Amino acid sequence: PMTSQMAAAILPLAEQRGVPVVSPLAGANELSRRRDGFFRVVSDAATSARQLGRAMYRRGLRRVVPVTDIGNATFTRGWNTALAEQFVADGGSALPALEYVAGPGVRFVELAQRVAASDADAM
Repeated sequence: PMTSQMAAAILPLAEQRGVPVVSPLAGANELSRRRDGFFRVVSDAATSARQLGRAMYRRGLRRVVPVTDIGNATFTRGWNTALAEQFVADGGSALPALEYVAGPGVRFVELAQRVAASDADAM
């Protein structure tokens, strides 16, 4: 599975049948520290997000607004939480996430206007 949402959906069936699952991208925290046949080749969301939050703060960014596709909420919400916690711990401020579901009806111009109005240094 390419997304955490899909990995979480198929794992019960794979476990029931004893089939190992390998993902190149599914990094949701909920998929960590379990005794199952799930393997991934990336860090979990929390580790990656903390590293990014730390790097953003060190580069002089002080206000971040997460922009989140909740179509893969299993991954994105955990990612945002970990990044925001690290960014705030370092001294920055994290604004409430702007959420959307990817698809034909997404109005990216409106989303971009909301980001610009947030006065954030980064998204």
